[in-house]
Amino acid sequence: MSKLFTLAFLLTLSNLFAQTFPAHFQDGYILVSGRLDGQSIYILLDSGAPGLVLNREHFGDGSQPATCTGINGSFPCATRTVEDFEWLGIHHRRTEAILSDLSFLERLLGRRVDALGGLSLLNGTGLSIDYDAQLLTIAADAPAAKAEPFLRFRYADHLPVVTCKVNGQSVRLALDTGAELHFLFTPTSPESPLASCDDEATPIRVTGTENISQTRYLTTCSLSVGDYWQDARSSFVSAPDACQTPVPGVDGLLGQAFLQQYHITIYPALQRIYVRPRQSVSDLAAGVMP
Repeated sequence: MSKLFTLAFLLTLSNLFAQTFPAHFQDGYILVSGRLDGQSIYILLDSGAPGLVLNREHFGDGSQPATCTGINGSFPCATRTVEDFEWLGIHHRRTEAILSDLSFLERLLGRRVDALGGLSLLNGTGLSIDYDAQLLTIAADAPAAKAEPFLRFRYADHLPVVTCKVNGQSVRLALDTGAELHFLFTPTSPESPLASCDDEATPIRVTGTENISQTRYLTTCSLSVGDYWQDARSSFVSAPDACQTPVPGVDGLLGQAFLQQYHITIYPALQRIYVRPRQSVSDLAAGVMP
């Protein structure tokens, strides 16, 4: 069995009433409480996760071996069936979960992290993230058609991908709330968009969900995202050689360095992401990606 450690959802809108939930926002990461088989747990919202990913440090090694794929390649993992799971007001029965080592996230945040939660767990609803109020809202209906700013995205496999420009070259970046910085899977070759960056690449250790650290390179480049960021200077992580692309048709990740600038509402069925500038923006850290 093979599990892909990237965003796994293809949602449709429902007519549920909107519900708002308090969350803990720390260094760009978003944690919200939930319940698993009657136990209270803390779940990190990760749009790069395929669903429910449990920390095997707290929930054992599972019963079914599997192979997972992350930004640093493939690694062994396992699955187990969760009988009862509730998160953001949505109740799940007999949910298949992946087990993986999330201890690196606990060390980074200095707190317990029981699981990662992907957008496939939202059962077809939209999701709004309010960084200033530190609230998550399960959105019921999309905004009426009007002049409200939004980004269009398309699906590559089941990843929501936005076409951006890095140093003037078009790239396809998947939205990832679990990545502190942006990431390009292309090598730092003369053909790469990163080749024309002004500054020299700086070595950096990057840890993925597989809890394996590898040396990558950090470069500051020009990034354009729709009408929102136009030729803004932004940091990109890349590999010296071509690294594994989790999904064909995806060139990299668009991480917290962009997402934290806005309040985000994503409607997968419409393939739209509504954005609203924040009242305040905090400093960003670097180097760790669930």
